[in-house]
Formats: sequence, structure tokens, C-alpha cells
Amino acid sequence: MPPVNPTGFRVINDTKKRYHTPPTAPRKKALSPLPRRTPESTASPGAVPRRAHAIRAKKPKGVIFTSNYLGGDFSIGTSRESRWQTAAVLSFLMLLPLAAYCSSMTFLFLIFPLTTLQTLAYLWFIWVYDQTPVNGDRTPFLRRSCWWNHLCDYFPITLVKTTELSPDRSYIFGYHPHGIISHGAFGAFATEGAAVVDLTDPTTPDAPVAETDGGVQRRGFSSLFPGVDVRLLTLPINFYVPVCRELLLWLGICSAERETFQKILCDRQPRSIALVVGGADEAVLAAPGTMQLYLERRKGFIREAVAAGASLVPVLAFGENDVYDTTQLHGVLRWIQETATHFFTFSMPIFHGRGVFFKDGFGFVPHRRSIVVVVGAPIAPPLIVGFDPRKYPAHRAAVDELHRRYVAALIELYDAHKDAQWNDAGLRRLKTGSGGIGLVSS
Repeated sequence: MPPVNPTGFRVINDTKKRYHTPPTAPRKKALSPLPRRTPESTASPGAVPRRAHAIRAKKPKGVIFTSNYLGGDFSIGTSRESRWQTAAVLSFLMLLPLAAYCSSMTFLFLIFPLTTLQTLAYLWFIWVYDQTPVNGDRTPFLRRSCWWNHLCDYFPITLVKTTELSPDRSYIFGYHPHGIISHGAFGAFATEGAAVVDLTDPTTPDAPVAETDGGVQRRGFSSLFPGVDVRLLTLPINFYVPVCRELLLWLGICSAERETFQKILCDRQPRSIALVVGGADEAVLAAPGTMQLYLERRKGFIREAVAAGASLVPVLAFGENDVYDTTQLHGVLRWIQETATHFFTFSMPIFHGRGVFFKDGFGFVPHRRSIVVVVGAPIAPPLIVGFDPRKYPAHRAAVDELHRRYVAALIELYDAHKDAQWNDAGLRRLKTGSGGIGLVSS
């Protein structure tokens, strides 16, 4: 065997060809393999053997991923219908950002030289000339859009009829409670998308469901009360915003002013008004499972009803306060909240709902909780010639008496239907352990 060079190269046949041969490592002794661990070998005596591989829990339908930090399951909806419903609710909630956008664009058009005159002419038309917000003469063609069916089915919103209303009279529908945004009032009186239940029909079972006509679901206020033309009222400031005011008018919504009562209720053809009586003061009282009403000092709509000879109709919305979670303030913070509410004429409650894609996340989309709007029996006002409550004490006493009758009818309506089998929102209050209806004087 040829000699080995200390550098690790081996010379073959005395030539210059060399190749490297690394030193061989000592071979390790092979170890015996360990016995394989099986579920049967590790289980205790008498235990049920487990499967070798755990089965991953199946995600619910529509869930893309889950995040504990963002609010649970990220979902795009369990069905196409649920996605349409969420989109319809978002379109209603986007009215406030749209108002801010339209106001800023109007300011830009006003300072731009080429559009200043056109913008001034439009502002003069909507602020001075156009009287549609107070007389309600514009045709509400958007009210019958099928788009609002999805909005009402989101909660869902159900309109319940307890008595007949003659189309030959004028009415003032007092809606209670206000809630945060009054979704039930919008769905029941500004759209034709709410499902309906007729308790005056003798064929209606004890636990009725939404009415159908030839297999097609009946919807809207006009299907329950044909011939009754109603206009929902909102804050006058909403009609000073360009573009947004047109959308409200096309829905049949009018301004909550004294002139509106006089022009609509005293028209030659009977027309009616729907009013959220509690207003901003009642919105800050909203809390899930409760029904606190700010009503004892609300007598303006009573005076207008006597002056116009319009009947009062109490309306209770079970579940209106449940669609948002609220935080009630106390002490100095509550005083600041109430002062700001009286100063700005609109409420600033602290509330939150769910997210758009996260059901358990934080957001401003309302929860999917049912709202049941129950329409009570009309209360006829006294006939007073030359009605002037500021001048005659007897007329003020008549207003106070009618107010007491209205409050009593409202409480009676609550007690009569709070535990009905069809009233999902009313039965939900039993789970929360909340009390009955409450009146707040201040």
C-alpha cells in the first residue's frame, strides 16, 4: 500500500494526481428503536380509547377566520339575504356621514366662483321658498321600495294592529320609546317593509305570525290601515342639509314644527302624523330590557291634537331599546350630557352595537333583535271652539285631562301585550328581569 502523505493526500503510481480522503469517523453503535406510543398503550385501564388525530372543529357557515382581539368570528353573512339586510341597515346609518359630506361640498361650491350663484339659488330654494317639509306635499315614492324590506327583516320589525282606524279622520301616532335612532319608527311609518300582524281578524290564532296574502307576505302600514296617509316627523335641522333633505322628503318624512301640525292635520283631505314623543331627552334613558318614557312634560302634541280635532293613537315599540348597548352616566357627567342635549336639541347618548363583519365586535351596527310595534286604539279629543290654552284655564285643564287619558291608554296597551306569545321583544324582557313601563318627569 502506498505511503500516506501527512497532509491527507495519497500518491498513486508516483504521479501528481491527488485526491482528498477525509479521515473516517468511528462508526456509532446502532440504538434499538423505542416502542411506538399508541392511544391504547397510554390509556388508563377501563378508559375509552381516543382517536389518534383530533378532528378540527368545523367553522360556522360564512365565517372566514376567528380573532379574539377583533371580536370573534369574521363573517360575511350566513346567506345572501343576510348580506342584503346588513347592507340596507348600513344605507340608513350612512345618512349622517352623507349629511356631513353634502354640507362640506356645499361650502366648497359656495366659495368656488363658477358655482357660487347656483349654490346660493339652491340654498334660497330649500331654506326660504320650498315649504314641502311642513306641508308634506311631495309624493313619497321611495317608501315603497323593496330595499326597505331587507332593513325591516334585519331585526326584524313587526307592525301589529289592535283596532280599526277610519281613513276619514286625522290621527297623531305617538311612538314610544325613542331608543337611540328609532329604527322601529322609521321601518313602521317611513317605509312599507315591516311585516304585519292583524289582531282584529277573528281568524288570527292565539300565536299569530306575519300576515300573507296569496302566499305573498303582507307588508307595511298601508296594508293594515288602508287610506290612512301618515307622515313621520323628525328634527327641523335635517331639512337644512342639501341632498339629504330630498331623500327624507321622498320617504314622506316632514319637519317637527308647529306649522307642520297645522298644515297636515287641518288639510281638506284627512292626513295623519307619526311623532316620536320622547325626543332627545328620552334617548339618553335608553337601556336594553327597559322602557323609560319622558312623557309627563310632553303636552305640545296634546294641544295640537285638540286644536286640529285629531285623535291620539298610542304606539309602543317593544325592543326599541334593545338594539344597542348603552352606558348610563351619573353625577357630573350626567349633568353635562343633559345640558348638551337641551342646548343642541339632539341627544348624545353613549352607545355601541356590533361590527359589520364581527358579530361580537364593537361598532355602530344595531344588534339583530326583534322590534314589535303595537298600534293602540284612538283617543278622541274634546271639541273646543276657540281653543286657546294660554288664555283660558278651562282649556288647559282639558289638555291635562286628555294627557292623563293618553298615559293611561299607553300603560294599558303595555300590560295587554307585554306577555303575548307573538311578542318576542316583550318576552325577552322576562329574561333580563326588568320591570314594567316607567315615566320620567325630569
